[in-house]
Amino acid sequence: MPKVIEVTTQETIGYLSAQGWSIRKISRELELHRGTVRKYLKCTSDSNTGSVKCTSDSNTGSANKRNGPTSRCSEYHDFIKKSFEQGLSAQRIWQDLVDQYNFSNGYQSVSRYVRHLKSKGELPFRVLHSLPGEEAQIDFGQGAWVIDENGKRKRPHLFRIILSYSRKAYSEVVWQQSTESYIRAIENSFRYFGGVPQILIPDNLKAAVIKADAYDPELNPKLRSFAKHYNCTVLPAKVRRPEHKGKVESAVKYCQDNALKGKSFDSLAQQNEYLRNWEHKVADTRIHGTTQIQVRKAFENVEKEKLQTLPPTLFPCFEEGERIVQRNGHVEILKSFYSVPPEYLRKTVWVRFNNRMVRIFNSKMEQIAVHPRMIKGQYSTQKLHIPEKKISMGEHGSGYLIRQLAKIGDACAIWGEITLQNRGIEAIRVMQGLVQLQKKYTKEQLNKAAVEAVRSECYYLKDFKDLIDLDSVQPELDLNEVHPLMRKMSSYEALTPLVFEKLEDVK
Repeated sequence: MPKVIEVTTQETIGYLSAQGWSIRKISRELELHRGTVRKYLKCTSDSNTGSVKCTSDSNTGSANKRNGPTSRCSEYHDFIKKSFEQGLSAQRIWQDLVDQYNFSNGYQSVSRYVRHLKSKGELPFRVLHSLPGEEAQIDFGQGAWVIDENGKRKRPHLFRIILSYSRKAYSEVVWQQSTESYIRAIENSFRYFGGVPQILIPDNLKAAVIKADAYDPELNPKLRSFAKHYNCTVLPAKVRRPEHKGKVESAVKYCQDNALKGKSFDSLAQQNEYLRNWEHKVADTRIHGTTQIQVRKAFENVEKEKLQTLPPTLFPCFEEGERIVQRNGHVEILKSFYSVPPEYLRKTVWVRFNNRMVRIFNSKMEQIAVHPRMIKGQYSTQKLHIPEKKISMGEHGSGYLIRQLAKIGDACAIWGEITLQNRGIEAIRVMQGLVQLQKKYTKEQLNKAAVEAVRSECYYLKDFKDLIDLDSVQPELDLNEVHPLMRKMSSYEALTPLVFEKLEDVK
């Protein structure tokens, strides 16, 4: 049945209108449709009584069943609601409506509809309570200006970490939000607290998270190693969900407003020294508005002893990054080159290095190679990383070649050893040549020639091959004594005296 708004609401509409409020402002303030406000204002102006009963049809199917004409958006309610729940903005939803459904109304109509959907579907935030020593939240903000001696101003990044139970915090300003500076700031906070919380909840900045994901974010490998070193877990907050780390969000604002607002410093070190004193004298002594307990007492009396013990050593200092394996099976690090196993050719690997060592990891962060650090332009190549087909026989050494010759025969192995004694390093290539002769000659021929070469003290490959060829051109001939075309030897007996007489005459 028709819906009638309350008399007090009607009077409020008239009062606000008399104060000069626009229909749009009244509708927004009273959460009424503009058409409803306009209708009641018209009813009021046409009536001499202070209370006029006006009705409007119920907008069944609209987002909030408000009074007034049915919104054109209600025809696309399911599509708008689904898009809204996916996190799309009103601007994007309007664009999709125009593109997919030839929607003719303007952006404002979609914006109002989405706003009503949000007001109806919004749920209160759930307050999550942490146990002592369980969790710390991390975020960045802007620090105070640093003005150098030349008057040049530069603003650093304000790092702040807060223990969720006691609200004890640590602040530090850094010039860059690099992974190294980020990790060192966290490490400094652990030393400042005197222990390690079980869980770290950072933002999704690139220094911490390579690829954000609501369920399985890809952490920076260096941060993952850092967490392993300190026996804690990193659980990044969900993207565009600042309420998931609300404690540190408000803590950053508190530090900016209370400690740094209106201040400037001569150096980064000076600002960090000021922040340490401010944490001790101001932030730690306040009664926290939520817990209603002094921060220092909550930390020292309850939370401090619940923190995990610090490891005996600091997290090792190193640089790291991704590299693509080159065609020669090496990765380049600061103009020097390091080999990897051949199966990683042209693939992406992760490298970590310091002044002494280079460590290379695959995509699963499994170590695949370790090298000493080389100077610029030099290569570090491990034999295990060279494919078997790419290793020449000479690289295996003389012992390997002697064993290869022994496979041909003992005579060839003996000749190889004697040649090595007589010709030294030159014998390496000579023995390689003898091994290759297997492609042309049989083992019997090679061993027979080797026996003759040892006997004749022949230690050059050319002479060795001549011995094989000489043996090859003197084969034993199998002569036939009887053949249809051959005369019998007896037929030559009568001619024998005549042949000798002719020879005597010649003499």
